[in-house]
Amino acid sequence: MQYTNRHGVVTISYTSLGAQLQEKLCGVFQAIEPDAEVYAYGNRKANEYTHDAGAIATFEKTEDILERHFDTAEVILFISAAGIAVRKIAPYLKSKTTDPAVLCMDEGGKFVIPLVSGHLGGSNAWAQKIAERIGATAVITTATDGRGVFAVDLFAKENGLMIEDSSKIKEVSARLLAGESVGIYSDAAIGGKVPEGLVYCRTECDTTESLGARPECGITITENAMLPQQFDIECRMIPKNLVLGIGCRKKTPADALEEFIRKVMEKNGLDIRRVCAVASIDIKKEEEGILEAARHLGVPFHVYDAETLRACEGKFTASAFVEAQVGVDNVCERSSMYAAGAGAELIVRKTAADGMTVSVAAQEVHMDW
Repeated sequence: MQYTNRHGVVTISYTSLGAQLQEKLCGVFQAIEPDAEVYAYGNRKANEYTHDAGAIATFEKTEDILERHFDTAEVILFISAAGIAVRKIAPYLKSKTTDPAVLCMDEGGKFVIPLVSGHLGGSNAWAQKIAERIGATAVITTATDGRGVFAVDLFAKENGLMIEDSSKIKEVSARLLAGESVGIYSDAAIGGKVPEGLVYCRTECDTTESLGARPECGITITENAMLPQQFDIECRMIPKNLVLGIGCRKKTPADALEEFIRKVMEKNGLDIRRVCAVASIDIKKEEEGILEAARHLGVPFHVYDAETLRACEGKFTASAFVEAQVGVDNVCERSSMYAAGAGAELIVRKTAADGMTVSVAAQEVHMDW
């Protein structure tokens, strides 16, 4: 999955025909994701070529757009030659686990091509959605997609899993493409039919000596950071299913809050990489310490009003003082459980120190092939 808190769509055009297509595409993006912010930039006087004057902002340098959006946007779409797009984004690329979905289209709207982050960033899926809506052809070049082979990174994205070492993605894919078997061990059940090429290893290996009977390369899905290696070459995945509920005094420094979160997670034997969201009450929506902690964790920050939190069912650590201050008897436990959703379990109750409170709720792990 994509492990950064990305949002928004950026479109960039360079010609008058491109600007006309761009106007159409902005409507397509908003139809697909109604709540998404859509930014349109044209380096010509784009508003002369569109029905909605001023809808496309003019620019001089593509680099200015990428400096502003590359680290935050979910999707960046160039209406240009592929070579232009590749050269422009090259200095900004970091990793397939963090880069945005980047695509390009010809100005005639005939082809839409995913350039980077095909699976984890979702550019392959975006290409297919765009193509369906405007009658274009999605040009998907990923080998696993082209041959209908199981794609480990797409599986991770769709099931809320974090791949510990992204270099192991190519190990799994290469073996499957070569017709070799790849093992799979998972703590939790996975629904549906096992994809061709994968071999289920249902029992846990306790020592490296017992690995010989298994496929050399395999996928391990576990919440247990202490689980021994299950395959000689292992692509290990971790469920991102923990929600942090946070309360704090106004203007609590981010570094103090982050250190406290780290201590709470370590004390309870929880891998901080499993955190998928941070939650609190709405009066904390502008609390910079919490916002910064969420940014560093690369997860969204959800807030709820007191009435919503009061309605959250469960047994919580009540505080008359907190209720008098904010209108609900507990912020961290209730917000973490509400954000985690139905079936969640409160695995770390309210822990307090120096005006900060943290709790942890675990979402149920549901996976499907």
